[in-house]
Amino acid sequence: MKYLRGATFHNSNFKFHDGAIGNKILVLLNTPTKKESCLLVKTTSQKKNKPSTYGCFLYYKTGIFFLPKKTTFLKEDT
Repeated sequence: MKYLRGATFHNSNFKFHDGAIGNKILVLLNTPTKKESCLLVKTTSQKKNKPSTYGCFLYYKTGIFFLPKKTTFLKEDT
């Protein structure tokens, strides 16, 4: 099965830092070939001192990419 960049996956048994179990959305960032690995990122809507300017160019050292709500199918800032 071939997955395309932008595909979403749901982990309904994700264990959070506080020990709670819940749903976590993962987003595929590439369209991998047979010889490439999938590059998945986990999402969060928890702000906690994270930047709120669209993109990643300002945050490449932290590994953060900010997506404002209404710019994607996601309902919250992510």
